[in-house]
Amino acid sequence: MSWPPAIQPPVLTTVASEVPVMPQSPMASVVWLPPGLVIAPMPSFIHTPRINVVPMPPVASPITAPCSLP
Repeated sequence: MSWPPAIQPPVLTTVASEVPVMPQSPMASVVWLPPGLVIAPMPSFIHTPRINVVPMPPVASPITAPCSLP
């Protein structure tokens, strides 16, 4: 019985290292958000990033919600 519990704690440490690597892919979408905040103070960059930020958000989602209701 000590074997399973003993391995459980060490497994968490190994998973922690892999966790940051796996989320890297999904983080790609989240990464766009942080840059937006930094660009907010920069008016010059707001124009360029704004174009990329517009297509990023799912505009179809909000439009589909109201359409589905009626």
